[in-house]
Amino acid sequence: MSRALAIASLFVVACGGFVVACAGPAARTGKRVEAPAPTAAITRASTAEPDGVRVLANTRAAAGKSGLVASTPAELRALWRDVGLRGAPPPVDFARHVVIGTNFESGVCQPEIVGARVDAAHVLTLETVEDGGVCILLAVRIARVVAVPRALVGTHFTWRTSEREAYAFEVAPPSATAPPPAVPPASAAIVERGRVALPAPGTIALRALANGRAIWVVNREADDVSVLLADLATAERHVRTRVSWDAKRGRFSTDHDSRGHSVHGGAPLTRLAFERRGDQLIVGDPLVESPRPFAIEARAAAPRLEGAATPYDAIAPVELSAVRDGEFGVVAADLITGLDGIPRLCTLPEGKLRRYLTGCPANAPALADTAHGTRAGIDQREGPFVVRRRGRDVDLVIAIGGGAAGWVVDGPRATAAPKGATRARGALVVGRAVTGDTHGAADGFAPSCIVADAQGAPDENWSFTATDAGTYAFGLTSDRDGVLAIVRASGEVICADDPSALTVELARGEAVRVVVDAFAGFAQRYTLRAERLALPDGGVLQLGRPVSGDTTHAIDQHSEGCSAPAGDHAYRFTVDHQASYRFELVETGWDGGMISVIDASGHQRGCSVNRTSTYVLERGTYTIVVDGNRELARGAYTLRVDRE
Repeated sequence: MSRALAIASLFVVACGGFVVACAGPAARTGKRVEAPAPTAAITRASTAEPDGVRVLANTRAAAGKSGLVASTPAELRALWRDVGLRGAPPPVDFARHVVIGTNFESGVCQPEIVGARVDAAHVLTLETVEDGGVCILLAVRIARVVAVPRALVGTHFTWRTSEREAYAFEVAPPSATAPPPAVPPASAAIVERGRVALPAPGTIALRALANGRAIWVVNREADDVSVLLADLATAERHVRTRVSWDAKRGRFSTDHDSRGHSVHGGAPLTRLAFERRGDQLIVGDPLVESPRPFAIEARAAAPRLEGAATPYDAIAPVELSAVRDGEFGVVAADLITGLDGIPRLCTLPEGKLRRYLTGCPANAPALADTAHGTRAGIDQREGPFVVRRRGRDVDLVIAIGGGAAGWVVDGPRATAAPKGATRARGALVVGRAVTGDTHGAADGFAPSCIVADAQGAPDENWSFTATDAGTYAFGLTSDRDGVLAIVRASGEVICADDPSALTVELARGEAVRVVVDAFAGFAQRYTLRAERLALPDGGVLQLGRPVSGDTTHAIDQHSEGCSAPAGDHAYRFTVDHQASYRFELVETGWDGGMISVIDASGHQRGCSVNRTSTYVLERGTYTIVVDGNRELARGAYTLRVDRE
């Protein structure tokens, strides 16, 4: 071989070995060379062979080094660390294998490594198979660590890691140190956990233990049987995920083969002890096995699927009380970790009330024996869940629902005010703002526009009498999450949750009560104002005919999808022909004016701070809003629309 294949490392006799530095063991770095053009393979090894390729890691990792080789346990520990992986690597028989490792940027899903080939130039290339499923196209760091047979690579080789990158290595001869012995499975007598039927030869099938927990039973040809738990541990200690079978790939959904071995070097599925009695299996407890690299079953050898592919799919959710103690059942609830850090099963209400909840109710079933402490936010895993009941709580959950979410709690709900009459404040008149403070008031009103759990705030009311028939807007600003309600003499209530304004049609001389309340039980300081909406031309915008108005004293009613905190005017505009329409807004003595276009369904077609903006509009009726991009962006204006 050429000098280009020389290893870029130091041979330091005084340190007693082949190392990079005397400070401690390190993985040896290959010399980076230009990737050779691929040629025909002269020899290969697969992951399915007894002494073939072994995938130790092919997964997401922290940033790390590239192009490393290890031929001793000490070098492997350093390589594992240097490619960005945590913990200890699995044991490797260095009499038969050498380990190569690298770190690179790729997508979240990694293809399965199925083998390696070496060509006439002694260039090693890993063989992979794409899964072909849906995958997140997100750039992440990947650590790839593979044990390759010494018989395949010899004493020197070049690893072609990508189309552009390769590393050349020289490999030290095998160490005389024997590999650590594998820990054999426990051989204690089986404690029966269930009896299940053995599927037909060459097939894989779902079964269930006596307590209802799903298992996979695999019966290969030649009486080769595996029994595996149909769930796998996740990064969350208290949550497991169910394991489905993908017949098209011949792999489990967790990227394990039918023997439970991870194709990417991760933890294996849990194998269960069993005894065969004819066509029945007596199934016991999990086997204790040492972590080690396994041969991976070839996809072509995968068993046929008998029956359902996904555990628990056919089981209807029930209340936890319907599940027997010590048994598994499907529960229609989410797993919520509240501010106390204790995961509990419950269903939180939808909407903004979630921002004020500290988690599930204290009497909701908890996940036993979980570490907890105070937290700032809520974590939610969407259900349903398979759970094992223990008394009034659960001690194991298996996720079979959706994804996860989280949010920060704005602050727990306030203590409800005492019940009593709403505090009356006086008369409200058009154009004159009033201020109020509900601290110390009673809770005398139950706003119909918020859920019962969000009620309980102290409230005040103002009287208002319309001097003329027309549309009136009531604007509320508050240091809390305010709620505003208009109560007619007939008892009819018009209510708005978290309003900036509430609009109502009133007859001349009609008297109403304006109630200021709040969300989640809070007392508040507020400002309230009433305005009569008397827009030019009755609030109708016509093609080619400008309208002039003044938003100086207008109330903020619209901010759909845009930051528009100023007072606004809204016009009705009817489109008879689909076309492009150009809107022009001219401010007088101020700037920051905005135009928003809202269709009949309430969807905002767009908003613009430009003097002119163009929209393609279909036939229908639209709301055209004159607004401002900051609270003080108010004043006189002219608005016009023309067809282009």
